[in-house]
Amino acid sequence: MADVASETSTTEAGSTEGYGSSGYRAYVLFALIVVYTFNFIDRTLIGVLGEQIRETFGLSDFMIGILSGLAFAVLYTLLGIPFAMLAERKNRTSIIAIAMAAWSAMTVACGMAQNTFQFALARIGVGIGEAGCSPPSHSLISDYFPPEKRASALGIFALGIPIGSMLAALGGAYIATRGGLDWRDAFIWMGLPGILGAIIFKMTVKEPPRGYSDPGGAAAAAARRMPSPFKVFSVVLNKPTFWHVSMGGAMASFAGYGIGQFIAPFWMRAHGLDLMNAALIYGGVLGVAAGIGTFGSGVVADRVRNRHPNSDSWLPALGMSLCVPLMIFGYNTVGFSSGATAIWLAIPVLVIAAILRYSYLAPMFAVTQKLVEPRMRATAAALLLFVVNIIGYGFGPPTVGWISDQGTKYQLAQLEAPVTASECGRIESALLAARKGRENAISGTELEESMATNDTYCKPARAIGNRVGVSAGSLFLLWAALHFWLMGRTMQRDLWTPEEEPATA
Repeated sequence: MADVASETSTTEAGSTEGYGSSGYRAYVLFALIVVYTFNFIDRTLIGVLGEQIRETFGLSDFMIGILSGLAFAVLYTLLGIPFAMLAERKNRTSIIAIAMAAWSAMTVACGMAQNTFQFALARIGVGIGEAGCSPPSHSLISDYFPPEKRASALGIFALGIPIGSMLAALGGAYIATRGGLDWRDAFIWMGLPGILGAIIFKMTVKEPPRGYSDPGGAAAAAARRMPSPFKVFSVVLNKPTFWHVSMGGAMASFAGYGIGQFIAPFWMRAHGLDLMNAALIYGGVLGVAAGIGTFGSGVVADRVRNRHPNSDSWLPALGMSLCVPLMIFGYNTVGFSSGATAIWLAIPVLVIAAILRYSYLAPMFAVTQKLVEPRMRATAAALLLFVVNIIGYGFGPPTVGWISDQGTKYQLAQLEAPVTASECGRIESALLAARKGRENAISGTELEESMATNDTYCKPARAIGNRVGVSAGSLFLLWAALHFWLMGRTMQRDLWTPEEEPATA
């Protein structure tokens, strides 16, 4: 009886440790990382396999950017807010599990697509499913962990981004390069495990009382009336800090997603690596560096907050400002060196840049959660992700792809090539069909001429265009850094405190 009374008292008053035992909290955080990892495996597979998909369908970099970004992002962002409002009222673990099963099934559907239209529809489906992941996950973490540990917890949760991207690169490339397999098989085999993972998540993760780990506990949270959606929008959108953190995250994502879609092709085009080796650098080396930056930024921000209350502001601003010149240098080593020398010059510089670049994720999520009361957190997270993803994911890949295409066209003109960029795309598709031994594939003299044209004009032009695209994309990180720095001016006065008037309709 004493234990029950103690637990009830803690729930009502607010826990300084969080919900459940320390071991169970660690398991829940691990389970959420797994969910988020699958979230990013399924959305970023197109990044590492984009070159194969582009050649299969004869697409431009801009069109690959549309399939990667806008096709996914529109409904993903629009449905994120309704899913979040549902998460404020319904069981969050059920929402996450259903969403995970749905996006995993649609990833399998991507692998079954036979044309660009079918692939686009499947990508839209992935976006619809993934809209139900982040807002309820952020809300769960805020109820499992007290305020002083949330930046670290959200930073650990955000490790799903680099881990998922790394596994997508390594796993996708491994499957796609096995004998007789291609990118379609990678989508199918990488998507199927997520369906099983959704079942396990629902069976093992408990729904905590809302506001359990906040001052006042669940009783205080329950005493607050459920705010209407319009009230939540009013509270969040009237805080300048939200606009700076969301625009900072949006521009960081604009650069990150835009570059990420074309970084595996960069290693293949600019440095002549095959898909597997490009994936090892992109997913393995740079993925680990991104994980260090994501986790480290949350830990550092929590550790220094007592002495530097605005650490969530200046830490990402500094990191992203420093990484830009490193990225531009790393993407252009092939311009003043060649072969292995250019690769080994680029890798350590881009590793440091990746650590610095990912310093924004944990502070971005943590600040957003601290702006509002417990029953607004899922919706606040959804509003953040709406701004971040519609701008960053929706327009980052198409923009970097468009810049890459313009660089390709310019280089073809400089080479006085007898072919256009569109004709290069058709040549690449024809050569792919010939390599796979398909019926009606080109052969003989036509094959030899196509190979010569591709090697002399198309490949060099695409390599230059790709370098221009990713270099230009990195400049948007300076815009992101400016917003995170400006956030420090308003953050302290915008943070939510339990003494604030409860939000009502």
